[in-house]
Amino acid sequence: MGQAGPACHPTAKTPEADSPSAVCRTALSVPPGTILAIGTPSSDREETEAMSSGQERERAKQPEDLSRFVVERLNAGDVEGLVALYEPDAVLALPNGQVAAGSSEIRKAYERLVADKPTFTPGRQLPTLFNGDLALTSVRLADGGVTVEVARRQPDGTWLWVIDQPSLLG
Repeated sequence: MGQAGPACHPTAKTPEADSPSAVCRTALSVPPGTILAIGTPSSDREETEAMSSGQERERAKQPEDLSRFVVERLNAGDVEGLVALYEPDAVLALPNGQVAAGSSEIRKAYERLVADKPTFTPGRQLPTLFNGDLALTSVRLADGGVTVEVARRQPDGTWLWVIDQPSLLG
């Protein structure tokens, strides 16, 4: 995400902005010190994902968890943790109208986004729409923008994003 209307739900507000409504919509090229808003917190932090470095990451027990995790991992600069929120062939909409397809391109997009260490804050999670193993999630951002994501239940019962549109409105 979720968020400066860009690659991952950020809604970037620059510190020198004249008003709270002054929003930067180019999250992949966010200037240092930028504050970004993203997804929303959820509960249940029991499941974790083992990392090659020995560190463990939580896994999404509910599709709404993904929005919380993206904020946490963005703030931590955890690019691999961000990529782990997506299925290997997932797609992520980019602010320039292009699409990052697959883990490698999504990784590159997040590397650019977190390079200047912006700060992300949660937005407000909207009700999730379920259809079998698919879930449509969305987050209302502080600037009025909305993120939209499609998550799929994995064979182990956890959830991963397959489609991520971090800036639908705003």
